[in-house]
Amino acid sequence: GKCGRLLANALRDTKQSTFISKIKTPSGDTSHKLPDILKAFQEFYADLYNIRKTPPSRLELEQYLAPRIKQTVPNNLLQHLEEPIHIDEFLQI
Repeated sequence: GKCGRLLANALRDTKQSTFISKIKTPSGDTSHKLPDILKAFQEFYADLYNIRKTPPSRLELEQYLAPRIKQTVPNNLLQHLEEPIHIDEFLQI
């Protein structure tokens, strides 16, 4: 009846208000294609949060962590942490 149509219209309006049908890219072009819309969002947020395409080097990590970490792992434990994990270690838990 009438309530069903009202609900259907309300849901349709809500869906349309949250659906992005086109986007203007940084180059100024407008695109209606979903892959272009997704790429524009990914690039926007990667730039916004300064997400790098490659991980930081070991030197960069050490320079970042050195002033922030007060304790270090002893060498004998460090070597153990770099070894592969064996299935027996999982089974002990």
